[in-house]
Amino acid sequence: MSEEDWCRTLNLLERSADEIASPVLPEGLFGRPCPLPAAAWHLQELGKLSGGLGASGVTPASEARSRYHRRMLAYLIDPQRHSLRPLVTIVIPVCNRADLLVEAVRSCLEQSWHPIEIIVVDDGSDDDPAAALQEFGNKVQLHRKPNGGVASARNAGIQLARGDFIHFLDSDDLLLPDAVARKVASFAAIPDAALCFSMATEQNLPGVRVPTIRAPDGTERCVTSDLLHAVLNRCPFYVPTVMMPRWAMLALPPFEEDLRRGEDSRYWLTLGLARAKAIGLTEPLTIRRVVADGLSTTPHVGEPPVDIKLRNLRDVLCTPSAWHHARFALISFAQKLGQMTELSEESLERIPAYGQLVATLTGLGDGQPRDGLSPVPLLVDIANALEASSQYVASHWPQLWRDLSSAVFAAIISAAPMTNRDLVYWGHHTLRVHTRTSIAGLFKSLLKAAEKEPEVARRFDPVLRRTFPTPSSHTVKRYRKLRRKLRSGLLAAWLTWPSAYLRPFR
Repeated sequence: MSEEDWCRTLNLLERSADEIASPVLPEGLFGRPCPLPAAAWHLQELGKLSGGLGASGVTPASEARSRYHRRMLAYLIDPQRHSLRPLVTIVIPVCNRADLLVEAVRSCLEQSWHPIEIIVVDDGSDDDPAAALQEFGNKVQLHRKPNGGVASARNAGIQLARGDFIHFLDSDDLLLPDAVARKVASFAAIPDAALCFSMATEQNLPGVRVPTIRAPDGTERCVTSDLLHAVLNRCPFYVPTVMMPRWAMLALPPFEEDLRRGEDSRYWLTLGLARAKAIGLTEPLTIRRVVADGLSTTPHVGEPPVDIKLRNLRDVLCTPSAWHHARFALISFAQKLGQMTELSEESLERIPAYGQLVATLTGLGDGQPRDGLSPVPLLVDIANALEASSQYVASHWPQLWRDLSSAVFAAIISAAPMTNRDLVYWGHHTLRVHTRTSIAGLFKSLLKAAEKEPEVARRFDPVLRRTFPTPSSHTVKRYRKLRRKLRSGLLAAWLTWPSAYLRPFR
């Protein structure tokens, strides 16, 4: 379709988009609904692209996104016309799995959805995957590269893909025949989703433990409600169950190729930090087979697992919209560190993410707000979390914990002052049970107080910086009551809190 023909079609669609029926929500699909009907949403996004990009602003991601919206609009208009259907690319990284690879590819060719594109990325295999794939002819594309790990293989597959969607599959796993079709239908029903996953049937070796994947249910703790919290808390889904629009992948940073394991959780965390929407199917559409020499069964070598926790915490601290997750991320890091008694302080300090974390904490004390928010509540919450998690790590890494504490306490002194915008942010997030922190009730109380006392944030700022641990919301209510009656903030503080609460930060 030429650009002129497309513009005419677009004008017609704009007048009739609301009349195009949105697909029925597939059974077993959970996810937050799109605020607009599917066709209207795709048209809106196309309008943003055409109006916001000049010739110099065109990127591979924006080109792929424009094609994606056009293809999905055509599919919504005539879902039975195969030539208008979105193309789905299945990316399969492989290394020394030629025998299992054949079964994986065959499961892709048996999909009920067409068209599909199958890309196999040979990550430096010692066997001969090319010979194993000869029976499929030109139905499969094989790309060979030096061994660099599964992250580099997936990145190569994403760059080679031409599809509107990319579905991941590992060489030792299988897709059930309706896996792709069910996910395309899910994206059609909830068009603003960036990721769709399903459950998996597991075929495990005896004695092998694998992460427990919770079926989506749409509750507050579900990955479809808060992807970031789910990623920080557990393994949210298996990679071979995931399908995403290709444009969304091109817009994200690639898989981190220096990680030989855990690269997937880091990728999902990046999506969560971007506040992307995930949708999930309760139906098992992938067969996940655990083999004797797979990543799930071989000992972990190379970078320590705590490196991923360090990166997660660093990235949360760099993202103001995710600050309410920082306490949980810190405690998760401390718990993982507590399990690694063989790791020395010297080796931990050599991990680049550790130095970046300390620098990030120190930088929050530069007196500047972040996206209009003061770092003070974040830093105080981190200080409380350091105290709460010291039981896991203080005995093995005392200097490390002192360094982190010093960076936090120094930043608190010089961080940008609080405003009522901070009360709104923290008070809003405290209403969500799974993000409750030590300052949750406190800021919920202060947010209510701000309705009658506009200056409550400014007045409470020095109190929050100076007292440790953070006082409870009940104590703060008593303080405010006494301050109003006695007209002396200092006297009210002495009367309200024991001397232990009045010692300054260390």
